[in-house]
Amino acid sequence: MKKIFALLVMGFISCTALADSKPSDASLEELLNITEAHKIVDTMLPQMEAMIINSARQSLAGKTPDAEQRDLIEKVVAKTTALVRQEITYQQMKPLFMKSYRDNFTQEEITEFLKFYKSKAGQAYLKKMPTVTQAANLDMQVKLTNLLPRIQKFSEEALADSQAKRKTAPDE
Repeated sequence: MKKIFALLVMGFISCTALADSKPSDASLEELLNITEAHKIVDTMLPQMEAMIINSARQSLAGKTPDAEQRDLIEKVVAKTTALVRQEITYQQMKPLFMKSYRDNFTQEEITEFLKFYKSKAGQAYLKKMPTVTQAANLDMQVKLTNLLPRIQKFSEEALADSQAKRKTAPDE
């Protein structure tokens, strides 16, 4: 009886360990390939470049740069974007993606993801999600843009309230 109990316990422990097993490199590679993870980096780079350019423009604080300043800004932007393109490649990001998946999912979950992404519905999901995400982002931008006047009003009210309190506060 003790042997049977010990075998059952060992079997349970083995099943639990298997269920919590870390995903294999091969399954992670397959998941990254089937989900075309390289496109994440491909779409991220132009966004990062746009952020660099916008940051350079914002640093001008609305002032028009002279020719020398414009040349300097263009050089800095060019060097910065070149550095980003050199340092943020799919090959360099892939180990980070794999670590993230490995740290957050079990082999069983990765196997289920692979089954889904290989299915007809999974392929449709992969094909259509970039469009869905882009549309959702545009809708969110419109929503946030429409909120800006109300947010600005909150800021103005808070500033006016603060100024009013300072005027009525006794001098110390």
